[in-house]
Amino acid sequence: MCQCRLLLIAASLVAVLSASIAADGTAHVAAAPPELQNWLQPQSWQRDTNGAIVRLGEPGRFDDTHIFAPCVARIGGEYRLWYSGSSGTVAERVFDLGLASSADGRVFQKSSVNPVYRFGDGKHSVLTATLLRSPDGSVLREGGKLRMWFSSTHFSGGTGHHALYETQSVDGISWSKPSEPLLDHVYAPTILKEGLAYRMWYTDVSSDPWVMRLATSRDGRQWHVHPEPLLQPEAEWEKTRLFYPCVLKADGVYLMWYGSYWTARPNTTAIGLAASLDGRRWYRNPHNPVLRPDPERPWESHYTTSQSVIRHDDGSFRIWYASRTKPPFVNKYFAINTATWAGPELPSEPDSSSEKAECQQPTLPTRDAGDTYGSHLRGTPAAPIANGTMTVHWKDPVTAAASRHVLVHFHGAPETVGSAFSRSGVDAILVVVNFRGLSSAYSKPFASDTTLFSRILGRARAAFSASGAGGDADDWQRVSVSSFSAGYGAVREILKTPELFDSIDAIVAADSIYAGLQSEQPVRQVDEQQMRDFLRFASLAATGKKSFVLSHSAQPTPYASTTETADYLLDALMMGRNSDSTIATPTWKQATAATRRGFVVLGFEGESGPDHLQHLRNIDLLWNRLSDVQQ
Repeated sequence: MCQCRLLLIAASLVAVLSASIAADGTAHVAAAPPELQNWLQPQSWQRDTNGAIVRLGEPGRFDDTHIFAPCVARIGGEYRLWYSGSSGTVAERVFDLGLASSADGRVFQKSSVNPVYRFGDGKHSVLTATLLRSPDGSVLREGGKLRMWFSSTHFSGGTGHHALYETQSVDGISWSKPSEPLLDHVYAPTILKEGLAYRMWYTDVSSDPWVMRLATSRDGRQWHVHPEPLLQPEAEWEKTRLFYPCVLKADGVYLMWYGSYWTARPNTTAIGLAASLDGRRWYRNPHNPVLRPDPERPWESHYTTSQSVIRHDDGSFRIWYASRTKPPFVNKYFAINTATWAGPELPSEPDSSSEKAECQQPTLPTRDAGDTYGSHLRGTPAAPIANGTMTVHWKDPVTAAASRHVLVHFHGAPETVGSAFSRSGVDAILVVVNFRGLSSAYSKPFASDTTLFSRILGRARAAFSASGAGGDADDWQRVSVSSFSAGYGAVREILKTPELFDSIDAIVAADSIYAGLQSEQPVRQVDEQQMRDFLRFASLAATGKKSFVLSHSAQPTPYASTTETADYLLDALMMGRNSDSTIATPTWKQATAATRRGFVVLGFEGESGPDHLQHLRNIDLLWNRLSDVQQ
């Protein structure tokens, strides 16, 4: 984490050269805004199945020859995957809509009532279905119904004309008759509703080359097409056509995964990525294509396109896509597959070179149990936990109260945190947990294993008991959590589990709560979803049911800073700040305070990395404030 952050912050200030489209539609090379930097890095998609997840149907079924265009959504605790399937030759194909369901997004079962939807005239196909979604990609119902749009054409009719249609459903199985044609030349749409506006990104197939366009609507039926294409096939890897734009918004950035024929390999398609701040001006990832066919997997050796992407709560992404085997292409598409990507390594907090000495963990100190850090602080050797380490510390002699209270701290060298602990008035057993990496290094272990925090508490209890330091409690009766800088990633994930949320009595966040931006214009708005559980905890603290002490510096960041997240919490609770200089050291000066019962927000001067580091070095003063509000 700390050893990487300075380089990543610097990198975010260096423009990525990427192709974009000018207002007149001509291509030029432009510098991507710094806010897009992290999305224009290589993407490491991991195929985590041993075969296709949806295959061709048995002979005689509607989907026994061609299958493609997955449209995937989380509904009612399961993944639902609608897809286009057809029998017959390529020239005679007529696609209907099939449905498959899964508990994990990897193992799917086709519906027994397939196909769940037909155009109805025996000639027109149902192609590239898409659901109405919120900007984050989650499904959005209107009037209790799912709204689905699809492209349709009569393949054997010879004209190649495509048009956009709509259908609606309550259960995703029984759908209304198709609407009248809504817009011509539309293929592979994605439709997001932002405020009162519907925005559709689609492939314009009116003529070659196929290009990406944007259309907007107030009702999802009458569409206004923006005059200039968004993207045209002009990058080195792209050939002839662009198709299948799949768009969602993540951390204030629009992301578009799209397909093209791949110039490096004949008879092959691959998937690229472009990013945008407004959904209109797009910047290609210079590492495109980001997902490529795999010759070692014969069922997807040549085509990987017609994709659907979902972002999970832990920040990871899962993609579903269709594929072809090697020529001859008897099957227009052969199978549907999936892969997962952990997401970009976002620079989640500011950095300073001096912080490296106190945060990086190339070799954590090893001590025999009972070795001292000072006159009265003792600890255990560093022990592995998940992909990180944990150490346990206590003050000698151990009081009965300390033996029942555990304070788990995320991010900070044990010597620095232990030194602060020895100065503090906190009566507890301290556990210091460190992972290598940015905030995602702290969040992902807890997102993938909801038992991890409980195991940390159990191992801490066992290590302390084995030390023979004293105390008569069999389990922790009070649990406090603290974090510095990137450590907030662990706390945010832990709070998502209701049982763990309830079990935690207190939180200290030392310049340590960052978030994405929900929007930046006309003003920056903090991503409310990422702040949801912090706000719940702050609300309980404000009524005296929990304790929450939060400090922040004045350091600006391209994402929501610790000042902005603190302001978000205060605004939500209708609390104001007062001038306050209670804490004043030569290097750390308090400027403001806001207090309501057990919720305390302390604002400090300083916009630099060293100023940020003071929140770790002086965390004992924040822990002491926690003790004050608990009394």
